[in-house]
Amino acid sequence: MGLTAARANRLAACTKGGAAATLIAMVDSPLLLKSLLCVLVLAVTGTGCGDEPTTGGRFAVVDAGTGVLLPGGGGGSPSARDASYPAEPDAGSSFDAGQREGCSQDDHGDVRRGASWVGDPSRTDGVMNCPTDLDLFRFTANRAGEYRVYTEGIEVACSLERQAGQAVADSDGEACDLTVELALGNVYYVTLEPESDGQSVGDYIVVVGAVDDEPPPPQASCGDGRVDAGEDCDDGNNDDRDACLSTCRRARCGDGVVWLGVEPCDDGNLDNGDACLSTCRVARCGDGMVRRGVEACDDGNVQNGDGCSSQCQDEGQNPNRAPSTPRIAVVGQAVRSVAFSGIEVTLGRDPEAQLVQAICWSSGSNHSTEARAVESRFARGGQVVEVTLTWTTTGQKTVYCKTRDESRALSGSARATVTVEAPNRSPGSPRITVEGTATSGEPFEFSVRLGSDPDRDQVQALCWSSGSDHSVAANGAVSALVNSGSTASVSLTWRSAGSRTIYCRTRDEHGEESGVWDTERVQVENPNRAPSRSTISTDGNATTRQPFEVRVLLGRDPDRDDVRAKCWSTGSDYASEARAARSELTSGGRTAVLQFTWRSSGTKSLYCETEDEHGMVSTTRDRESVRVVN
Repeated sequence: MGLTAARANRLAACTKGGAAATLIAMVDSPLLLKSLLCVLVLAVTGTGCGDEPTTGGRFAVVDAGTGVLLPGGGGGSPSARDASYPAEPDAGSSFDAGQREGCSQDDHGDVRRGASWVGDPSRTDGVMNCPTDLDLFRFTANRAGEYRVYTEGIEVACSLERQAGQAVADSDGEACDLTVELALGNVYYVTLEPESDGQSVGDYIVVVGAVDDEPPPPQASCGDGRVDAGEDCDDGNNDDRDACLSTCRRARCGDGVVWLGVEPCDDGNLDNGDACLSTCRVARCGDGMVRRGVEACDDGNVQNGDGCSSQCQDEGQNPNRAPSTPRIAVVGQAVRSVAFSGIEVTLGRDPEAQLVQAICWSSGSNHSTEARAVESRFARGGQVVEVTLTWTTTGQKTVYCKTRDESRALSGSARATVTVEAPNRSPGSPRITVEGTATSGEPFEFSVRLGSDPDRDQVQALCWSSGSDHSVAANGAVSALVNSGSTASVSLTWRSAGSRTIYCRTRDEHGEESGVWDTERVQVENPNRAPSRSTISTDGNATTRQPFEVRVLLGRDPDRDDVRAKCWSTGSDYASEARAARSELTSGGRTAVLQFTWRSSGTKSLYCETEDEHGMVSTTRDRESVRVVN
């Protein structure tokens, strides 16, 4: 176990001279080294490590197992421990939290009582606040086996201890990455501190879990500076005036928030008849858009004498004629509370060849009246534009659309019907049932009770397991689609033996998956191998209708299974392989004894095989001739 920079500095105060240097070189345990040094200094100077005075210059009582100064020290025997001293030291760590100068901020505590509980498996965020910071975590091992404890982010050192204080592993002052065998149900403490250079300050993530478990996905959080699933962006701040909103959506024209340096205005709509255009530019005379209540016309210039004055007022020349009525086509079905862009409008043509746009509305939508109609982009008459509406209720909805030209002249209305359905809901989580053990290299079938689907869609199981032919959810094995709540079968094949975890989700026919998966453990064994052949030995001749003893030297089993003799002979009381005599199971290489009785005299052939406890027999059998006399 190595010494960090902070610990080395403290020891330097107690280790002036060659004898102390020799002591450091000889003692490998920092805890024992600390205890011996502090007792040595106390004996010589009456002062403890770090210049902390003891009571009356006497010896301090130090716990030899933890190096922690015990209450009531000074003059007493170390065995005379104060009855009030707790059985579990508060420092609780080989990193000596009790003698460090703490940080002004501490998010996970620097003593055992302040340690943060984490799950198994888990990923937990933390901050190393200063060069002398300690962060403690504790967890209960949910299974017995190989575990890995490591950190991401800044490099920090770590140690792992049992609840009783015994050290399990230590990163020796280097970057934390421990792989250890842990016991089921035990509580363990993880202690993190800056690496031995004492300069590791900043954010980290500590990861705890069994080696064969798929680590849990990190929890998505808008504003953490990391783009997670479902986020367009994440710049780590709550400023709505930059390129990434506080909702982790990219800033765009029409979102209702003015993007500094890019948009002069943004009123949250695409209405070109108000003070802010659909391009997020401030409306003005000559922009080609007629501002309601302010402009009588706007022909895109500020010239007089062309029917629309430089002040965007009608000059009474060349009266504008209305464009023709549009046509509406609906593509697909809408979903309640989800923007539906399947409304395609073929624009009517304008007699003056002006550019035109579609204005559309529908009762129960976010554009429920003509006065609040949604506006499409401007295009030539006859072109197709797309319009988006969102409804808050389900059912059959009527969409109305008109063609409007640049001078605000309107056509008659067209109408179409849109079906609005309820959104697809996630099915319930499944339940896995595993029977028996799996064999490496061979498909293993198990059953999955699928969760119920609230929309009564058909569902299927999606399953995966590390080390199998479907190792992650992205390439998981899927069952056939069945009715909601039914049982489905899934097969996985593992490449090697060991204890494996199966994960399963319920997925409906539209691809919607349950938010929670089920897990189940399965033991994967190597395939059973055949034992070696047996050897028959007999003495003398057999007599008809009299028991005759046969000795069989059993073959050995490569899997160290118990074996037995399996023998038969025509004309005997064990006349065929199907009716063969079998000895008791025992270790390979031993001799088994069987008895045979023949009904008639003659030379009889006796066959024997070695059979293991799983019914696997040797690939070859032994044959011996027996003379049977009357």
